[in-house]
Amino acid sequence: MKIAVIGAGAMGSIFGGLLKESGEDVTFIDIYKEHMEEIAKNGLFLEMPDGTLKTIKGIKTAISPNGLPKMDLIIIFVKSTSTKEATYEAKELVSDNTLFLTLQNGLGNAETIAEVVGKEKVLLGVTTCGGTFLSPGKIRFAGKGDTFIGGLKIKQERVKPIVDIFNHAGLPTFYREDVLGLVWDKLFVNVAINPVTAITGLKNGELLNYEETKKVMKGLVEEAVYVAKKRGIERNAEEVYKHCLDVAKKTEKNISSMLQDIIRGRKTEIDTINGKIVEYGRDLDIKTPYNEVITYLVKTLEKKGKS
Repeated sequence: MKIAVIGAGAMGSIFGGLLKESGEDVTFIDIYKEHMEEIAKNGLFLEMPDGTLKTIKGIKTAISPNGLPKMDLIIIFVKSTSTKEATYEAKELVSDNTLFLTLQNGLGNAETIAEVVGKEKVLLGVTTCGGTFLSPGKIRFAGKGDTFIGGLKIKQERVKPIVDIFNHAGLPTFYREDVLGLVWDKLFVNVAINPVTAITGLKNGELLNYEETKKVMKGLVEEAVYVAKKRGIERNAEEVYKHCLDVAKKTEKNISSMLQDIIRGRKTEIDTINGKIVEYGRDLDIKTPYNEVITYLVKTLEKKGKS
């Protein structure tokens, strides 16, 4: 299968690298020129979860889709703030049979892609795999987890070949008709943890050391769960909150991606996480003060980092 990975950061490199190693025809497309050049020259260096090291060679690289052939599958791994632009740029890679897959954080990415190429071409999913970008050409595969994918308007038989090649690559993957609910489940964790770490500068586990941060996390979760309910996703707020605390404990040493963005002066994904709860709440005439305030605070830090 001819596969393009657009956004070859930690997760894009892990998925694309393992797919290449298993025999697929993989092209990385990323504007990080040094990363692309290092992979083209010396291969992708992967530090695996069990501590073993591997170098995967033969991955094609490019800094834009210009001049590349048509693809069977285009995996979108860019920051959610760049989804629409990346999809428009990828249109020249699309044939009648091409499918898109988003495994990005946040809400609305699949819908954004569908606005450009149509629902009949879009798969969405979630993964519990973890990774860290070490340096150009070097990635740490921090933890192997499960991946679940489904379609906006795609029958299971079209999804099965993708599930099969992911499993063949050593990426445990399953078809789920209710994948949107899983996207929300992952969103709840991001809603609770990411912005609070970004504002306080705390690591995930350190959030549990303070009653004040836990109260904020609970308020964020309760609003998000209520909005989800009004959109047809039923969850128990107390159970979701306890799960978020459990995730913070299990990832206690992690610096969240949103905090990393703030530290590096980059734009965060706040608009597709807490900001999306605020947007959906307004559409439903639901007040979301916790999520609204925390979105404003993170966006203030973004602007401060650029000044």
